Amino acid sequence: RFFDDMRASAIKADVATYNVLAGVCENNRHWELAWHLLKGMTLSSLRPAVATLVVAVRGCGVDASWGRAAELLTEMGRCGFEANLAASSATITACERCARWIEALHAFNDAHACEMLIDTIAYNAAISACEKGQQWAWAVYLLGRMREDHIACSTVTFSAAVSACEKCLQWERAVALFGEMLESQLQANCITYSAVISACEKASRWTQALSFFGEMQATTLLPDTVSWNAVLSACDRGLQWTQALQLWCKLQEQWLEPTFLACKAVV
Repeated sequence: RFFDDMRASAIKADVATYNVLAGVCENNRHWELAWHLLKGMTLSSLRPAVATLVVAVRGCGVDASWGRAAELLTEMGRCGFEANLAASSATITACERCARWIEALHAFNDAHACEMLIDTIAYNAAISACEKGQQWAWAVYLLGRMREDHIACSTVTFSAAVSACEKCLQWERAVALFGEMLESQLQANCITYSAVISACEKASRWTQALSFFGEMQATTLLPDTVSWNAVLSACDRGLQWTQALQLWCKLQEQWLEPTFLACKAVV
């Protein structure tokens, strides 16, 4: 409203005004408005401050507008600014949310080439992009590179890498990564357990799937529908009807609504 009043009064906004308004947009998560403010600066022949550009790129990361994010990184270079980690991480995140793994890797490598101190957030986004793009080899490579760079891995890091291996039928890799995560004193979550159980299920390794499911139940974690579907499907593949029926009874005790896949596994 303030900006509209300025324009209605024929008052010309300067760079400082745009920066303040961009900050307001960020605080209130009005990312689309931040983008339009930046375009307004360009049309007014004003040189955006690096802070304004970073705000706009972050907005693209939230809204998964990977094309805009890449365009803004180019704009930063055109304005003579060096891309910083915040902008690069937001661009990688935007690409990841759109499953644009190639573009995510390009943004990641550009940041690395600029000798930025890439953090856990940027690595996680890049690995997750590879997971969504079913690029397990790249996901595992980035995890190894993360360790070489002495960047702290998190449960999110390993979950994405394990999921990438699961989606690409690399069950042994998935199991190995799961073990490495525990050796690193990291706690597995439902996503990690579901991924490793599903990896074993797809490889018809029902004993391993049951073992991981048992480990999960021994923790404070409650298996979700994804975990139940995977372990029941593993029993189905292994023709383990008794095990499947026992698990079905436990599923009923948890008051979870059975899914079609769960029902199919025990019928």
